[in-house]
Amino acid sequence: MTNPPTADAGESEPTPDSPQATDRGDARLDLPQDVADPAVPPAGGAVAGEGASGIPATALDAYKRAETAVAAALPNCKLPWQLLAGIGRVESVHASGYGLKADGYTEKPIRGPQLNGQGFAEIKDTDKGEWDGDTAYDRAVGPMQFIPSTWATWGADGSGDSKRDPNNIYDAALGAGLYLCAGDRNLSDQAQLDRAILSYNNSREYVNTVLGYMRQYQNGATEVTNPPVGTYPTPTTPVLPTPRPSTPATTPAKPSTPAPQPTPEKPKPKPEPKPEPEKPAPAQLAKLEVVDGAALKAEAGAAFTAVPRVKALLSDGKPAVGRHVLFAVEEDTTGGTHFGTEGRSHLVVQTDSQGIAAAPGLKAGPKGARSRCAPPATTPPARSR
Repeated sequence: MTNPPTADAGESEPTPDSPQATDRGDARLDLPQDVADPAVPPAGGAVAGEGASGIPATALDAYKRAETAVAAALPNCKLPWQLLAGIGRVESVHASGYGLKADGYTEKPIRGPQLNGQGFAEIKDTDKGEWDGDTAYDRAVGPMQFIPSTWATWGADGSGDSKRDPNNIYDAALGAGLYLCAGDRNLSDQAQLDRAILSYNNSREYVNTVLGYMRQYQNGATEVTNPPVGTYPTPTTPVLPTPRPSTPATTPAKPSTPAPQPTPEKPKPKPEPKPEPEKPAPAQLAKLEVVDGAALKAEAGAAFTAVPRVKALLSDGKPAVGRHVLFAVEEDTTGGTHFGTEGRSHLVVQTDSQGIAAAPGLKAGPKGARSRCAPPATTPPARSR
C-alpha cells in the first residue's frame, strides 16, 4: 500500500463555510503598516516596479514548483503560480519579515491571532498545539495561513523532505494549490476561480485583492533576495513614573540601629537532571484489509448489492481512524460503472472509529462487460513530526 497521487485530493469539495474560509484576521500584526497592509495594485494590472512585483527567490520557486506538481496531478485545473503568489502576498507578504530560508522554513514562526470568537471566528483547538503552539484555540499558521484542521486534510510535501509542514512555504504552496483545485475546478473559468478563492477566505474584498496581485504578477514579477527576519518593535506596557518622596519633617529622625546581617548559607548542590525517556515513535499507516466486496458482481445498469468495505490499520495493529480512503473504478468496459448519482469513477471516504471505510452507491454500467474496483489508497489527515 502506498500513498495515492496528489490528484486524489481533488475528490473533496471545500465549502465557503469551512474553517479555512472564516475571517482569520491579520497574521502580520507584528509588521510595520506599510509592509503589513501594502497598497492594492490597480485592477488593470499594470506592470509595477520591483517594490510591488518583487517576490523573494524561495517563495517564487515554491509557487512555480507547486504549479508544476498540480499540473501533473490535476491537468484540468489550470492552476497559475501567480494565484498562489497573490495569496502568499496577502497572507504573509511572501513570508517577508519572518526570515525566509532557502529550505522553505522561516526563522520566525508565522501565526495568526487566536480564533477565540473575540473579533474572529471561534475555532477551538484541533491539533493540540502541534502547528500553532496553542492548545486552547486554533490559529492560522505558515506563509499561506492554513487553519490546522484544514491542513490535516490538505497537507502536502512540496519540499521533498517526507514531511508535511504548513510552516514550510514549499509544502504550504502545494497544499494551497490542491485545496484551490478541489472539486474538479477549472481555474481558467472566472466563476470557478472566484469560488476557489472564496473557499480560502470567504470575503469579496479578499478575492479582489488576491486577483489584483495575481494579474500584476502575470504582467511580470521580479525575483529578489530573501529578506532577513524583521526587528520590528512590539508594543509594550507603558512604565509609570515613580512618585516623588514627600517633604521631610523639620525634626531630624534618630538614626536607627542597623539590623544584624544573617550569615549566608552555602549553596546546596543542584541535583543532576534525570534523563527523559525517549518517546516512542507514533504509529504509521501500515495496510488496508478488504472486509467486503473482494469480488463484486451486478447486472448491467443495476446497483451492486455488496458494498466495498476496507479496514485501515496502523503499524501497531490498531485501527487507523480519520484516514481518507480512495476507491477507484479502473479497467471499465461496461460503459460507465460509477459511484453515486454524479457518475464519478472515484470516491473518497473517511475511516470511522473502527478504521473502516465503505463506498456505497456503486452502480454497474449499461454494457454487459467487466470493470475493476481498484484496491483503495489512503491519504493521512496529518503527518507526525
